[in-house]
Amino acid sequence: MAESKLKADQIVAGGIRLLQLLTAAPNQSVSIARACSALGVQVSDLDRIVEIVSSLSDRSTGVRAIIDMDEKTISLGGDAARLVPLRLSINDAAVLRYVLASLNIDQSTRLRIQAALDDPSQLQTQMISLAEPARYGSFYQKLLEAIEDGVRLRMGYRSIDEKEPRVRTIDPYRLVSEESATYLDAWDVEQDAQRKYRLDRISSLEVTEESAIHHPFDRTDIQESLEKSGVRALVRCNKSYLPLITWSGIMRTEDQDDETVVLEICLASKSWLFDQVLAAAGNLLILEPQELRTEFISYAKRLILPEP
Repeated sequence: MAESKLKADQIVAGGIRLLQLLTAAPNQSVSIARACSALGVQVSDLDRIVEIVSSLSDRSTGVRAIIDMDEKTISLGGDAARLVPLRLSINDAAVLRYVLASLNIDQSTRLRIQAALDDPSQLQTQMISLAEPARYGSFYQKLLEAIEDGVRLRMGYRSIDEKEPRVRTIDPYRLVSEESATYLDAWDVEQDAQRKYRLDRISSLEVTEESAIHHPFDRTDIQESLEKSGVRALVRCNKSYLPLITWSGIMRTEDQDDETVVLEICLASKSWLFDQVLAAAGNLLILEPQELRTEFISYAKRLILPEP
């Protein structure tokens, strides 16, 4: 059989069109001739498209697309690869537009998705409320591909205690979404230890020619990790400010009689807490431990007074 001459992007586009055709067809089956005509390809090209689509699987479940092809017909088996319409609400569409603007994805892909959404003029008011930082950063798609391909990365990253980004060599493991941020679990090769990185603090990402290797990753989430190794503190918060707090590491809350709430928290960075207290403009107060209160005062003074 002649070898297919389709390019990679033509195969991907053909695969999508084939799934659309089979999903809409009675019993999810069409003739080989109709499939070739609809896709504008030869039988050898169709063989290649079917081969690629059949190799795809869901990343989380491992379920694969099943396409059967004999001499006359081609059929889609099961529901794993069936394409179904998705109707978004105005708010859903607004969120999707916001995420599209935040991710570093192919421009043609971005435009196709945007064209399928509602009129942008209808979303203007909803977009105003989406003022939080781009929690997915600029490298979400690239990170997903690196995790899937098992490659080592060089990443520019600025931690909360660093003034400038520093390059780290990492083996990426997984992406974890918390209420207020999305994180990358990875292995820091130089430190030979597991680390967690906020996606919105990644400044650069480079794929190396090396493969990632197996590491003994700890699968505990951020909350569990903070409980095990974080610094414990008590913080008083005005009740009116409480809805703005979406931190991980809150162990318990206790209502007070003076319209405040005491939070017991576990934190990984003292300076992070200090910045939260300063940004709250009097709505947060560190109660315990005393040494943390003392460190906070010194931290605040350094921000307004020049060092001797």
